[in-house]
Amino acid sequence: MKERTKYEKFTDLPSGVQNFFSEQADPFYDGLIKDYKLPQDKFFDVVETPVLKMVMGYANVEEGLQFLDKDLSSIDISEQQQTEITDKIIKQILWPLRDLLEGELEEYLKTKQIETGDWSQVKVLFKPVSYSGAASEVIGRLGMYSMGKQMRTSLREIVSKFVNNEIVPSQMKETMMRLPDFGGLGFDQESADKAVKIIQDLSSQVKILSEEEYGDYLTAATQPEPRAIELGISKEDQDDEQEIATIKAAMPEKPKVLTELEKAIQIIWDSLENKPEDPYLQRRLRNVISSRLRDVRSSAELLQLLQRDTKVGGLGLNRDQADVIGSKIESLYEEHRAKIDQEEKGKIEKQMADQRRKIEERRRVEAEEHARWYKEKIKSKKQTEDDQKELAQALKQGMQQVQHPVMAKSLAQEKKELGDLVPANDVALPNAKINKQIDQSFGPKMKVVKRKPEAEVISQPQGNQVKISAITADLAKKSGTMNRVDGVTVAPRLSGLIGEVGAVSLAQFRRMGKTPQESTDKVMERLNALESESLEKKMQGVKAWQESPVMKMYLGLVAESFKTSKPMVKIAEEKRKEGQDTLTAEEIEAIIQFNNKLHY
Repeated sequence: MKERTKYEKFTDLPSGVQNFFSEQADPFYDGLIKDYKLPQDKFFDVVETPVLKMVMGYANVEEGLQFLDKDLSSIDISEQQQTEITDKIIKQILWPLRDLLEGELEEYLKTKQIETGDWSQVKVLFKPVSYSGAASEVIGRLGMYSMGKQMRTSLREIVSKFVNNEIVPSQMKETMMRLPDFGGLGFDQESADKAVKIIQDLSSQVKILSEEEYGDYLTAATQPEPRAIELGISKEDQDDEQEIATIKAAMPEKPKVLTELEKAIQIIWDSLENKPEDPYLQRRLRNVISSRLRDVRSSAELLQLLQRDTKVGGLGLNRDQADVIGSKIESLYEEHRAKIDQEEKGKIEKQMADQRRKIEERRRVEAEEHARWYKEKIKSKKQTEDDQKELAQALKQGMQQVQHPVMAKSLAQEKKELGDLVPANDVALPNAKINKQIDQSFGPKMKVVKRKPEAEVISQPQGNQVKISAITADLAKKSGTMNRVDGVTVAPRLSGLIGEVGAVSLAQFRRMGKTPQESTDKVMERLNALESESLEKKMQGVKAWQESPVMKMYLGLVAESFKTSKPMVKIAEEKRKEGQDTLTAEEIEAIIQFNNKLHY
């Protein structure tokens, strides 16, 4: 196995690893001291030193654990406790740092036949990751290993937009809770909260790059030093490069721009006289100063931390030393706090301005894409109408038939005997007997209107018509009038439960229950009834629900929310102020929760 990178000092370790020790390892060590009653004065030498040797590359995992076992045997604990402490350090400290140990830990665990399947998959990241890598890390920490390719791609887009300040955490959460059919991930509230927290932590710990930038980073990291002979560089070019390098070395370095917080920390640091010599404690003291300047700790907490033992996260100062350092920090805190606060506000305002600019740019691009889509849609619709006209014309021509000779002979004979015939439908024929039967059957339920013979001519479609002679038609016109039945209509009928679900409007949705939750429960009852018949029928019911008027209204709010980057509740409220009847906040929430249940 190749030799790992060595770090001379603790402060040379990647910042992500240093943060892991100060934020997670130190509390874990405090728990070991308390649970096993370990001596605080020996803890650093017995436990922390072997761990740091492994982490900083001065001992491989196997050697470091041997040192740890040997040191633990020197203190007054049982063999069982010694084994428990070693196992906890492997699981809680070394396992999250497995990438830094470059495969040594996995090899050791494999040799010892130790299973890690049920261990946490969280690991300390200290190198840049791509958008896809960050999405995979989120999936791993959530334990959603069966997530499909489409949802992984959607999660990658969410990470990308957050890193580029196109969305804020609340929009991330709303998108994650949306159904996959509507561009979301289908997460419940708890999973969405966890995912948002993980993405925020990742963005603060490591740099998240696009796939192209990540490829360039890997290429630069693995690129061997070019050799002049292999690249065919001439002696003249080498001399020029050497001269340029000499000039650059002689030029003064560009001064690093310090923030107000960094300036204040450096001023306080320079004013201190008795600073700790250990690099690890120096970094800890700088963190203590920073936490006070950022109002993370109060003055009382500051003094307490300065006097706490180094083995439990403090600096080990006596009361006088702590008072001197604390007073200097407090005096400069009053002087620099306003500037630091103003700088933080400026950063937030700049971030919001960048976000607004990117949102406007995204709206412009979406508007252009929508215009292109609409143009294509109109063009496609016109083409479809032209095709339908051509098809109708072809069908009309195909249905025209040539009259058979036998039929022509029969028509001639009929005309000779009866004269010219007219359609019987064009004549109002009296039928008092039928009208009387209708009156007796329906009684007052029917509306009887006096017919005007000359106004009741109904055109009939072409086809097989009954014809009568002209004499018969004249006699019919001279006969009395007849009564007509009018005003009878048939109520529309729904095609079963599927039709009921597909016809739910906003008004019907509100009549289904006293609350929106009761209404969605009624819809679910119908879907469950369909499921008792077959799964296919329930699928048809779900599809009908998605095409119902109330869901179309909801999807309209979703689309408008995408375009305007406003919450759906706010858009609905604006529509109601304009006098439009739309969904309320409670109805929107109920529909979101109901749609989340419709998963297979």
